[in-house]
Amino acid sequence: MNPLRLTALCLLLLGAAASTGGAAAVPGTVGYDVSFPQCGGPFPTDGAFAIVGVNGGRPFSANPCLGAGNGESELAWAGAAAQLYANTADPGPLLSTHWPNGQAAPKPCNTADNPGADTLECHYDYGWDAAADSYAIAVAAYVSLGEAGAGAPTTPSPVAWWLDIESENSWTPDPSRNVAALQGEVDYLRSVGVAQVGIYSTSSAWASITGGTLVFDGLPGWVPGAASLQEAQSMCAGTAFNGGSIQLVQFPLSGFSGDYACPAAPVPVSFTGGPKLLVAGVPSGPLRIVASGVSGSALTATLTSSSAAGRFSTATAGPWSKTLAMSIAPGQTASGIFFYRDTLAGTSTLQGSGPGLAPVRQPVAIAAARPARLVVSPRQATLTIGQSRTFTARVSDAYGNRAGAMPTWSVTAKRVASVATPVRHVSVRVRALAPGRATVRAWAGRAVGTAVLVVRRR
Repeated sequence: MNPLRLTALCLLLLGAAASTGGAAAVPGTVGYDVSFPQCGGPFPTDGAFAIVGVNGGRPFSANPCLGAGNGESELAWAGAAAQLYANTADPGPLLSTHWPNGQAAPKPCNTADNPGADTLECHYDYGWDAAADSYAIAVAAYVSLGEAGAGAPTTPSPVAWWLDIESENSWTPDPSRNVAALQGEVDYLRSVGVAQVGIYSTSSAWASITGGTLVFDGLPGWVPGAASLQEAQSMCAGTAFNGGSIQLVQFPLSGFSGDYACPAAPVPVSFTGGPKLLVAGVPSGPLRIVASGVSGSALTATLTSSSAAGRFSTATAGPWSKTLAMSIAPGQTASGIFFYRDTLAGTSTLQGSGPGLAPVRQPVAIAAARPARLVVSPRQATLTIGQSRTFTARVSDAYGNRAGAMPTWSVTAKRVASVATPVRHVSVRVRALAPGRATVRAWAGRAVGTAVLVVRRR
């Protein structure tokens, strides 16, 4: 790995407490990385985070200045929150002095039950063993610095590890065997509870070594090749060589390898149980905000509605509010239950937004509630015998929304006036028959409205 790429796979925060582990760098910050080519220093001092390598350029070798005893320790420079990376390879049984012949676990390699030294199981074991050796090198470095006790089996706290996959190291011509070895590395690191496993490579190296596999598309990528900070920032919007998100981009900075920590891609979320049609004033069924995948940190979506009358609550009995914050806990994909209620008929849009989230919208149709009020117009009319007049009813629910119910009409004092057919409509014509006074009445459900009609001779 060249000096700019060799150490591009390991992230740590300067000055972070040991209990925090190798957490990812703050998005939008710039740091540096070093490894064995930088042994003896000097090291950069003005980065927001630092990166250090474990190996001496290939598996089953140690970075001589990782821990104490050979000049200034790069791990001590990096700090307690150092993230680590390991060089990887898969030379095959003929070129490796560490080939797992006769190894029974984690998979049987060239054993009586599974003969053959060039099986997928053997390549998997080689990767597992290489990762185990790199992890032991890191633990020994912590012990040498007094950060871990003698005989410690693990690093002082879980840290992030990155796997360096480059064409400069030895690989078999069979991508499936190389992928098996890399899977062994990933699985070992996960077995010891590291904080994160990520991958460093280039698109061309990844294609030639793994055949462009997407098996590891769930792992974050570290991408080299930017010529400047501005270019590094622009590269964050792409997809890494493995199909995953780009977490770090490397570029030259002040004679060292600089690294830009990409802002996290917004997490897509959606409404589950989302209402398509509600009745004014009636709470929806239970709703949730659901993320597309598990997040390592809490996500909070603030819920709003485009409707001035839209309200949210975590219980059907209320209290109801115009906005509501719903959280998705770390390691979970869904929020708790909430409900939506609206008293304004029409179409409203539920909206959810928050830091690290892609905004989500859900249209909702709100139908008027049952009729609660009916107004007849005109409220009073005077006709002469033989004249007719149209009366119209406006039916609304308890919230003032126009209801679509068809009222039924009638007239008292039938000798005075009559209703023309149809009697079930939003409006009717009433004909004057004889002098007198009558009431024009319309009703829809329990909503009733009336108008006064006076009939004169002329």
